Amino acid sequence: MPLGVSSCLAKTSRSRMERGRWTDEVLDERMRAIDDKFERLFGELQTLRVEMREGFAELRAEMVAFHRHVTRIVAGQVVALIGLLGVFVTRG
Repeated sequence: MPLGVSSCLAKTSRSRMERGRWTDEVLDERMRAIDDKFERLFGELQTLRVEMREGFAELRAEMVAFHRHVTRIVAGQVVALIGLLGVFVTRG
């Protein structure tokens, strides 16, 4: 028997053996393992979504506070400019 034929037969018989190992119990075990991993992943995603919502809520609150602060500063500058304009008009 030529060398190439015997190695081909060995590969074929090996692949038949490997296929035979995949019983229903093994497949069920693998599927349960996959399901467990997905459940953990979904749990982690849910936790991440909650953390992100909380973080965005905090960010929005900080942005609102910053907006109020900037508005007060601009209002103060407008009042100061109106005061300066009044000084120039009365002296002018």
